[in-house]
Amino acid sequence: MGALWPHSDLIERDNNDARAVGAKAYFYVGGTTTPLVVYEDGDESTPHEDPVEADGNGRWPAVFIPFTTSYDVKVTTSGGTQLYYPTEIPNPDP
Repeated sequence: MGALWPHSDLIERDNNDARAVGAKAYFYVGGTTTPLVVYEDGDESTPHEDPVEADGNGRWPAVFIPFTTSYDVKVTTSGGTQLYYPTEIPNPDP
C-alpha cells in the first residue's frame, strides 16, 4: 500500500490564482525521467493514466504513490505551462 499524495482532493491554482481546470501531474522515479506508476486506490490495483488530470474544478483525484526512495512530480496547466516541479520527494516504506 502506497502513500496518499498530499495534493489529493485539493484544488490546483494556476499562476493567476485561477482554478487550474484539467491540470496535469506527471510522476517520475526520484531524480530521473522514468515514469512512476501511481494508483487510484491504496491497494495499488488500479493505475492512473499518465498524466493524472485534475477535474473540471481543478481538483485532484486520490493518488496513491508506491513506496520508493523518492519521486518527482511535474505539474502543468492543461496547456502545458509548468506550475511547479519538486524533485526527490522522500516516500520510503515506513
